[in-house]
Amino acid sequence: MKKITVWFLAVGFVLTMSGKGMAADTANVTVSATVLDTCLFTSAGDLSFGAIDPSVAGPYLPVVTDVNVQCGAGTAFAITDDGGNNGPPGGPYAMDNGLGDLLTYSFSYTAAGVGAGFGTDVALGINGSVAQAAAQAVPADVYGDTVVLSVLP
Repeated sequence: MKKITVWFLAVGFVLTMSGKGMAADTANVTVSATVLDTCLFTSAGDLSFGAIDPSVAGPYLPVVTDVNVQCGAGTAFAITDDGGNNGPPGGPYAMDNGLGDLLTYSFSYTAAGVGAGFGTDVALGINGSVAQAAAQAVPADVYGDTVVLSVLP
């Protein structure tokens, strides 16, 4: 008898619960991201003047190379330089021979652009030349310099 009573009570409870409405609710999940203005160099050519003969009229033909930049689509960027090993940012520029002799040269580049998206290079020209007077003012030797370029969005 007790089993039957317990069974009826259990069935009654289940029927009572199934007759009640269940409350529904919702929740909002906010999703966000920040895409950074980012630029990077993908390649840079060397600016080599080769062998310079100071007895031949100059200036020695301008040398041209490219530096390639990738930035986010539509991101404006600017290029700056450190002036090389022997000059202030933006020049004047000079190669040295390690003995204190300086061979001055011109160095210019496209200083700004707009990114076309990552995976697409923007080629920027770099130009340089050495004046005959500069080559005549230094002893025969091997000269070099390193100019560090920076790109900023």
